[in-house]
Amino acid sequence: MSGTLNDVLSAEDLSVQRVSTVDHVADRLKAMIADGRLPQGERLREMPLAEAFSVSRTTIRDAIRALTAEGLVTHEFHKGAMVALLSQADITEVYRIRRLLELPALAEAQNGPAEVTKRAEGALATCAEAAESDYSSFVEAEIAFHAAIVGYLGSPRVDQFFARVLSTLRLALSLLGEDRRPTTTRNLIRRYNEIFDAARRGEVAAAQRQLSAHLAAYEARLLRSADLKIDKPATG
Repeated sequence: MSGTLNDVLSAEDLSVQRVSTVDHVADRLKAMIADGRLPQGERLREMPLAEAFSVSRTTIRDAIRALTAEGLVTHEFHKGAMVALLSQADITEVYRIRRLLELPALAEAQNGPAEVTKRAEGALATCAEAAESDYSSFVEAEIAFHAAIVGYLGSPRVDQFFARVLSTLRLALSLLGEDRRPTTTRNLIRRYNEIFDAARRGEVAAAQRQLSAHLAAYEARLLRSADLKIDKPATG
């Protein structure tokens, strides 16, 4: 479910502590973008954000700058900062990259580094904990799971590149508001566990088939959702 900026701000307890305030604000905004509370095209006005978070406009400006660096926010002349709008081409590119990286990475899962396996297992455990009532945390853990899978490739440069891809994925998933339902999150957890368990057993082809089918299904859904967003005016 999404709403205007004012609707979201009035419904949220956004005041934060003074320690790492910019990062905290950026993380909260990122979560609100990821789960659709701040939809694509929503203007991010500094004054109401500063009042809601009980911070300075400079802090809000710095947080927005951080999200801009991740590709979650764009700036338009005379309009200011707004949640980025994804095109169908953006989604197609993200899923092409995901196939190029995640599918081969599954082949390394059986004998991969223990710390990467621990990251993947921790992400799945967090998904399970958040599935019923905390969709924002679920999305972040879901993204962390995919990052861990790519971690089996053993390349810090690839990990860094993929983190940017996952920022775009985070924005794309905001289009799928129906995924907030616990039945959907439970189904996703089951699917991810099946894929991961198969890869860990060395059943690489089976794991890759399952993940490939999952990626194809979600790409198709996102392309349909992005098509509905075309020519929709920004709010705010």
